[in-house]
Amino acid sequence: MALFNCGKFMLHSGSETRYKIDCDYLSDEDVEAIASIIASKIHFKKVVGIPTGGLRLAAALSKFINKNSILTLVVDDVYTTGRSFEKYMRDYVITEGEEVYFAVMFNRSDTRKVLPNTKLISVFDMNQYFIQQ
Repeated sequence: MALFNCGKFMLHSGSETRYKIDCDYLSDEDVEAIASIIASKIHFKKVVGIPTGGLRLAAALSKFINKNSILTLVVDDVYTTGRSFEKYMRDYVITEGEEVYFAVMFNRSDTRKVLPNTKLISVFDMNQYFIQQ
């Protein structure tokens, strides 16, 4: 196995795919670099990782917290269907004045169709390769 894999895979969403992105193969240095890229695009007061894929990214982003921001950044490793974000947001209580953005390392979906009006930052936008796979 590697970061990018071909074969027959069952995704966390329950869908089947011929391609898989396995972020467990990224080194800590890779995740730190990706965190730095995200932090250069957005300022946030709080970062929350969606288990389990987003926890490493959230830890790497925690050093970029800006207490003057009103943004909460919810992160995951790979965005496919948006179900993980939806599930997380059902349980998350947004405080008054708080704004929530999402960030992922890899996006493999057309987010305009999956979650319109979602504020999503993706470092690697690969949807052109994965749509209708």
